[in-house]
Amino acid sequence: MSTSMAESFKSIFDRDAVDRIGKETGFCQRLRTITPYRLLVTLISAMVGGAMCAIADIVRRFNHEHDTEVYYKPFYKRLAHRALPHFLRRMVTEMMQRLTAQILRPDASSPLAQFTDIILQDGTSFHIKATTPRNVFGGLSGKEPAVRLHASMSLFNDAVDRVVLTGNRVGETKRRVDPEYLTGKLYLADRAYASVDIFERLLKHNASFVIRLSKTFNPEVVAIYDPKRGRLPMVRRRYRRFNDFVAQLNPKCADLEVNMGTKDKPLIMRVVVLPSKEDHGTRLCTNLSHTEFSAEQVGDVYRLRWQIELLFKEWKSFTNMHRFDTQNPHIIESLVWAALAAAIVVRCISAEASKRSRVVLSTQTAAKSASVWLVKLMVTAARAPSRLRRALHEAVRYLEKNARRANMPRDRKTGRYRSLDPIPVT
Repeated sequence: MSTSMAESFKSIFDRDAVDRIGKETGFCQRLRTITPYRLLVTLISAMVGGAMCAIADIVRRFNHEHDTEVYYKPFYKRLAHRALPHFLRRMVTEMMQRLTAQILRPDASSPLAQFTDIILQDGTSFHIKATTPRNVFGGLSGKEPAVRLHASMSLFNDAVDRVVLTGNRVGETKRRVDPEYLTGKLYLADRAYASVDIFERLLKHNASFVIRLSKTFNPEVVAIYDPKRGRLPMVRRRYRRFNDFVAQLNPKCADLEVNMGTKDKPLIMRVVVLPSKEDHGTRLCTNLSHTEFSAEQVGDVYRLRWQIELLFKEWKSFTNMHRFDTQNPHIIESLVWAALAAAIVVRCISAEASKRSRVVLSTQTAAKSASVWLVKLMVTAARAPSRLRRALHEAVRYLEKNARRANMPRDRKTGRYRSLDPIPVT
């Protein structure tokens, strides 16, 4: 493991620093048996440590890792402390800021090289116990209430960089990334994030974007772009409305200019229509230029957004995020933040192993095997922090040998490595 990443990891899991954050967030005033540092280490290992679905499982793991004899009731009281979610959210924020490094980059000749990063945004939900109070997390609804995670991801770092936890009543439009943060970057988002307002704000802050449109958008078609003949103004009145124009396309493939604004205040945008399983096709609104990105290339760029869906799959499949049967909202929120902390640590170490290795590693395999190598690392952090650097090296070596991608030639044709290259260790 590189010296900088090892030092960052050791600073995150510094006992005194973690306990200090626990005091600053109000989780504790005096350090007793269940200290902030000890609880953080145990919760991270519990989130990846096999089939755990009860608080008693965490109690047993805590006693094993720290050689203590804590009983269920006092442990439950600490876990249900209303300040614990604030402490764990603070730790997740620290991890997102310090446990990341660029591991992917576009080829120098690629038009993607002009961007400082590619930011992906989406949200995901998971169900919680139906008896959870409906007024928590910003409001729950439905017979099976769910909490929602709104996340953005840096594709060059291959890691989440912002995440917000809310109830399922809070939609994506209220949790968009700040356009100022996207200056000089490329922003990819699904149709839930599309609006004329966000288009205007992104253009104002010099941000590039590819955002999918829903079929409710029906602007006026201004021009058609042909690769050979260039821009062709729209003169036929019959198909001036966007939905009417797309309906008569066969196949659903076009590169258009549309007016998203009004007649008095026009907002001319490029919309690429590509074939899909849906009858109305895939509609992508973008400000990428025709000269640098063809319609097919715009579609290829948008497919990179699938990486955040794979990240959500890791969170849901390889952590114990939604397995615990509890109705206490503080415990639910705390366990979600603990699962995110575990997922960030997994991505950090697998990214470091990818940079060191001559072969590209699979983040899914690394997450799937975290119950083997991450639990061992957390036990070292609990019992012998002075040996943490050595344990990190062992975790990296394990991943180098056991988490290789199965079919790299295929991934270079269809996956993210079609557009991006791994950065080797220097």
